[in-house]
Amino acid sequence: MLESGLVTILTADGIDAELDEDHWKTHIVKGHPELTPYQSLVIETLKHPEGVYRSTRDSSTRVYARSCLGILIGETLVEKINLLVFVREKNAFVVTAFFAAVMWRGLGERIWPL
Repeated sequence: MLESGLVTILTADGIDAELDEDHWKTHIVKGHPELTPYQSLVIETLKHPEGVYRSTRDSSTRVYARSCLGILIGETLVEKINLLVFVREKNAFVVTAFFAAVMWRGLGERIWPL
């Protein structure tokens, strides 16, 4: 878990994203409990995504996407799944994250790498 309650992650595209422990517990993991053991993977996705996109649903949000191999969800080992992490540009706050079996159609325009 987050040691100090708040961690700042320098993303691949140069944003200092903030992940808050309280938000992690009360929003992200509450809505997506399968992420509970994967906080470090969320952080690594921000640091080393395969791509960063401008969300089509909210143009002020960046979506960091990465393929993950061998993810245990419940009692099922998923061979390959995508992890999507959403960061608001205004305050660089990690809004949410979740696994997606297929690339989410709201990814929008790729903004990194160009």
